[in-house]
Amino acid sequence: MIETERLVLRPPTPEDAPFLRELHCDPVAMEFIGGVHPKAAADPAFVVRRWLERWDDNGCGPFSVIRRHDGRWLGRTGILVWDVRSWTHTTFASAGEHAQPELGWALAREHWGQGYATEAVSAAREWAYAERSVERLVSVIAPRNLRSERLAQRLGCTPGETVNLSSRDITPGVAPVSLAKSGVVGANGGLTIAAVPLTVTQHGTTQPVYPVGVGATSNRTIGGFRTP
Repeated sequence: MIETERLVLRPPTPEDAPFLRELHCDPVAMEFIGGVHPKAAADPAFVVRRWLERWDDNGCGPFSVIRRHDGRWLGRTGILVWDVRSWTHTTFASAGEHAQPELGWALAREHWGQGYATEAVSAAREWAYAERSVERLVSVIAPRNLRSERLAQRLGCTPGETVNLSSRDITPGVAPVSLAKSGVVGANGGLTIAAVPLTVTQHGTTQPVYPVGVGATSNRTIGGFRTP
């Protein structure tokens, strides 16, 4: 469990499921993170089970974000693991050296604009570095998801390259359908810690990268976080 000034971040519980509808049944809140998935909307306990599977598999996963003063469920933030060879969801054990943790977030729309997301994501990032010895983090942000881009910028994130992810790799309520990530590509071709907008820094040379493409495959910009 993580405590901040206004929030508690804890692993999800089955009791969280009814509150997930505020997020997962809202097409505006879900626009850039998979949309309103019928199964997730009909059975939010399904999403909680998937989140708990992430924790079991990786020793990390989505936290439920709880407001301290009244216990209200606000949303989620936490870690998802990708295999960078295929940019598909995986486990640390399966992907080995190719595993890339991602820090993501989503709050119910009622709680936007109050600084909760920044507070929660900052705490989750610190936890990942301190408690899970994560060396690199990336964030997945849709090219038009300006709110998340601005949040990443507030956290001191820097831009990176673009990758393509197929919609079949999306888990409802866990990872976005339309993504953008950013990160700095090091001399060895690996991502160092950075994030958002749409520019890649490679071998000391900066070159713009613009997201294109629609349909089943969308361009994404890769990103990670460097602790300021």
